This record gives sequence, structure tokens and C-alpha cells, in this order.
Amino acid sequence: MSSLSPKVQLGWATGGGQKGPGREEEEEEEEENEKGYDKNQKFDEFEGNDVGLFTWTKYDEEADAVWEEIDKRMDSRRKDRREARLKQEIEKCRASCPNITEQFAHLKRKLFTMSSHEWDSILEIGDYSLRNKKRRFESYVPVPDTLLEKARQEKEHVAALDLKSLTVVDPRGYLTDLKSIKIDVDISDIKRARLLLKSVIQTNPKHPPGWIATARLEEVAEACRLSSPDEAKAVLTRGVKAIPNFVELWMQAAKLEHDDGNKSRTLRKGLEHIPDSVWLWKAVVELANEEDARLLLQRAVECCPLNVELWLALARLETYDSAKKVLNKARSYMPKELAIWISAAKLEEANGNKAMVGKRIERGIRTLQKAAMVVDREAWMKEAEAAERAGSVATCHAIIHNTIGVRVEEEDRKKTWSPSSGSSLPRKNPPAPAALALLQSAIDEDEAQSKRLISPTTAFLNPIKCDAKPHIYSVISITDLMRSYEVSSADEAIVKSEDQL
Repeated sequence: MSSLSPKVQLGWATGGGQKGPGREEEEEEEEENEKGYDKNQKFDEFEGNDVGLFTWTKYDEEADAVWEEIDKRMDSRRKDRREARLKQEIEKCRASCPNITEQFAHLKRKLFTMSSHEWDSILEIGDYSLRNKKRRFESYVPVPDTLLEKARQEKEHVAALDLKSLTVVDPRGYLTDLKSIKIDVDISDIKRARLLLKSVIQTNPKHPPGWIATARLEEVAEACRLSSPDEAKAVLTRGVKAIPNFVELWMQAAKLEHDDGNKSRTLRKGLEHIPDSVWLWKAVVELANEEDARLLLQRAVECCPLNVELWLALARLETYDSAKKVLNKARSYMPKELAIWISAAKLEEANGNKAMVGKRIERGIRTLQKAAMVVDREAWMKEAEAAERAGSVATCHAIIHNTIGVRVEEEDRKKTWSPSSGSSLPRKNPPAPAALALLQSAIDEDEAQSKRLISPTTAFLNPIKCDAKPHIYSVISITDLMRSYEVSSADEAIVKSEDQL
């Protein structure tokens, strides 16, 4: 017999000790009902199946209060910066697109100064009724005699004035004088050309000839007294603003100025835009005095180091030592330039160093030969004549002495050195020092090779000393010498007698 009590036995029998399947399902349903879950609820498209996941929990109001305080704190920190940015945007918007009220605010403030009469004189906008309205009663009153009498007196007062005494122009001959004035340009042509050129510079403002042509047209119109003197200047001012890198515009603008100071300022303004323009440098140097020209040329050779004329002009303005430095610096840029070597020789001659003249020319020839540059003897001869005309006789002699035999064969010397050939000596009225130097150089070449190539007839040229021997072979003919040097009759007789020997 069991020792358990009847209640315990009853509970075991009914499932109190061990739960059955039905009991477990009931307990799960009770838990789901407590959590608020409903298996029959619809699926939410946005939140999915989690729509009721936390519906059973209690709403946390304290957390919302904390987050709200955080948001207020963050807004207070950015409030000043946000308000400043908003104010700046509003001011920018009002400045770019102001409304009508702000545009006329300053005019509205002045309305209090208007009088009542001025207010009454303002017409109503769009009120045109008075224009088309006809008067109901029109009355015509005759003019009183007093008004007619007053008009008569005023007319007599005006007629009493002598118009001839009020002007210095002859009324009768004025039109005749106008007809006698003749101009080469028709006024209508000037107007048509002005419109055409205006269209040119408007459609293509970067076209320099259009601006220059417009300025010249204004000069013609000024000559015809159809425009003011400043019209052409104004046109070129607009032109140099549109095309500041065009040299001819600056040159034309300087040409219109009558004062040298204004011309120089215009050219220097152009050099600010085009510092490598040789034309502008030359023009501004011509307007300057010697001291300013030297300073300008020092700057010019820095901007245009490959222009020979600027270097030579600077060397002429410098002292002897400074000029030597200038020419040496120029040679470093242009070692093949013939004019630099000749200028160096002229500089030595001008300062009395005639012994250095030949060395300068000889060194220049060697430098040109090392640079594989062909030495043109005819060009050297022309430079010799130019040096002689400039008064540099020693330079002339040095050039001829060092270049007379360049690229000339021995059998061609007679033909080359003869005046009749026209290759070495000038054809007409040659300068005497150049010819003498040529003959002396020919004699030196002859003595060097132990051959007599110059006849004793050259003895009539006093500066040249040569041995007169009757058997010497004549290379330079007597007739050509007489034609070239226009010897006198006495000298000609001497030449003929020597020729007979």
C-alpha cells in the first residue's frame, strides 16, 4: 500500500508531477498574450515583423527628456554661427536683388520736403480724361487795346537796335567766305567711314589696323574741324587698352602727342607691356637727354640683348673703359657680328691706341673664321669705306690690310685688285685713304712674295712710297688709275713718261 497521501497521488495521476503536451501549449499562449503578440496580425511593409516587438514594454519618457536636452544644448552652441551665416546670406541676396522698396527708400525720405503746391501739381497716372474732355462753354473775348499798345511799344524798342553793331561778322560776306573754303574730304564720306570703322573695332577689338585707321580718320576730321583734337587720342587710348602688346598702336599714340614729355611717357607706358620692342626703345632714347639716354640704353640692352644698334649706341655714350666693357659684353652675345669688332677698332683709334686697331680687326677675322663664318671681302671693303667717311682712317687701313688677300688666288690678283674690275676700289670718285690703303696693301703682299705687282706709276700718290723701276710689271693700269682718282694734268704727264720707260 502506498505511503503517499491521496492529494499527491491525485496530482500525479492528473499530470501535476509531469506536464502533458496540452498544458505546455496553454502556458506558451498565456506568455504571448502577456507580451502583446498576436499571430494573426498583418505584416508591416516598413517595419517588418518587428512592429510589435517592444509594444509590451513601458515607454521611456526619461530617455526622451535626456535626448531633448542634448539637442537644445547643441542648438545653443551653433546658434550664433547659424544666425551670422543667415544674416550674411540675407544681405548678399538683398545686395544682388534689391526690392523696389529699398531702391526708392532714399527718395521717399525726401518727400517731406515737398510743398503742397508741388503735391498738387503731380498728375494721376493713367488719367487721360482731361485730354479728351471738351469744354461745355467756349467764350471768345476781343483783345483789349492796352495789350496791343504794349506789344507795339516793345516792337519799336527791338527795331531801334542796330544789328550790324552787335556782331563782328559781315552778314553779307559770311556765306561767300564759307563757299571759298575748300576741303579735300566730303563730310558724308567721313561719317560713313566713321560708322564702318566703328563697326570694325566693335566686332573685332583685337584687330590693330582697325584702331589705327580710326585714329587717322579722326585726325582728318580734326583737320576739317569736324571733331575735337582729343578724339584721335581717345580712340588710341581705347585701342592700347584692348591690345596692349601691339607696338604700332603705342607708336601712333606717341605721334599724336605734341609735347616731348607726353611722348616719352606714352612710350614708357608701352615698354611696360612690350619690354622687348626695339622700336619703342629707340623712340624713347631719341627723346631723352644724354644722361637719361645712357640709363635707358642700359635697360634696353638687358631686354633686347641681340640688337647691335642698342649696344653700339650705349658704347658711344660711355667712357673709354666702360665702352670696352660694353663691347666685350656685346661680343659675348653676338660673337659673329661684324659691326662690334669694327666699333672696337674705332674706339681704340679715337682714344689714340692706333697700335691696337689692327689687332682688333685681326682678332675679329680669326674669330669669324673659327666660327665657320665666311668672310666676305667685299663687305669688309664697304666697311672700310664707311670707316673712312666717319674719319677713322686707321681702322680703314687695318680692315683693308687684313682682308685684301682673303680668298684671292695669286693668279687672280691683277683682275681682282685692278680698279677697272670694280670689285675692290669704288667705281666713281673713290675716297683717297681707302684707295691708298688698298695700294699699300697690294705692295706689301707683293714684297712678301718677292714679286712686283704694282707699277712705279703709283708713285704719284704721295703718301705711298714705292721703288720706281722701269721693268716692274703693272697690275693696276694707268688709265684706270687716272680715271679713278682724276689726277691732274701734271700728274698725268708724269704717269705717261713713266709708262714710256
